[in-house]
Amino acid sequence: TKVKNEEPTYYANTSKVSTSQFASGSIIEGEVVQSVLSRNIYVHKDSVVKDSILFPRVVIGQGVQVEYAILDKGVEVADGVVIRGTAEHP
Repeated sequence: TKVKNEEPTYYANTSKVSTSQFASGSIIEGEVVQSVLSRNIYVHKDSVVKDSILFPRVVIGQGVQVEYAILDKGVEVADGVVIRGTAEHP
């Protein structure tokens, strides 16, 4: 297995994180709750990621809401978008 060491995840003063797991190389400016985030994720300020799984290189724009979702690698979510699934159907 090839090891990919990157810089630690950066948590801005505007970030709020609880009960979540992060890989390295991410920038978190928004809120992340009960989620798993892979490498190189960018969560802009005023955004909320809740009960979700984000694969590598996902960018969450400003003012975005993501709940009960699985976002594949390389997805870019535009500012103000709402992505909402359910616990039974993420």
